[in-house]
Amino acid sequence: MGNGGNAGVGGTIGFSPMGYNHAGVGGTSGLLLGLDGYNAPASTSPWHSLQQFATQAANAPVQALTGRPLIGNSSPGLPGSAGYGGDGGWLIGDGGAGGSASPGGAQRGGDGGAAGLWGSGGSGGAGAWGGLGDPSGSGGAGGPGGWLLGDGGPGGTGGYGNPASTVAGAGGAGGSGSQLIGSGGVGGAGGFSNSALLG
Repeated sequence: MGNGGNAGVGGTIGFSPMGYNHAGVGGTSGLLLGLDGYNAPASTSPWHSLQQFATQAANAPVQALTGRPLIGNSSPGLPGSAGYGGDGGWLIGDGGAGGSASPGGAQRGGDGGAAGLWGSGGSGGAGAWGGLGDPSGSGGAGGPGGWLLGDGGPGGTGGYGNPASTVAGAGGAGGSGSQLIGSGGVGGAGGFSNSALLG
């Protein structure tokens, strides 16, 4: 039982080699209950396909009414968008990771999505690398953990400074833990200023 893990979010646009965003692959769901993770590979098992169909059929009316599934992890914000991560399923589901901020300004990373009754909050997105002479953005806040069970998401990393600015971004706040069992998320690491490295 359980939802598959979501794919890793690719790096901020412009920082990875050749400008590519390298996102990971999501995991598949548990045997009896749960949805595959975001960007999960296709399964060849007939039982798995039937289970996914039944879960999606149960989710459809709830998603239409509330904008949130009954069961399932949510999708992350897109890299470079500073978008919020989606909220996880009402019963079982992790919040999506916040999107990283676009470089060249003080844009804050997106906040992680909230979990449902049972699940972990999404991690906050990374803050923007500041433009020439501009401060960098702070990391997004981690999403809160499930109402009963689950950990809060970690805060996003603050954006790095640049040689013309000593102001690096602050790390994002960690998400709150659940009401019953769960830990608060770790705060994000602050960015560092390149001017400090240059002496």
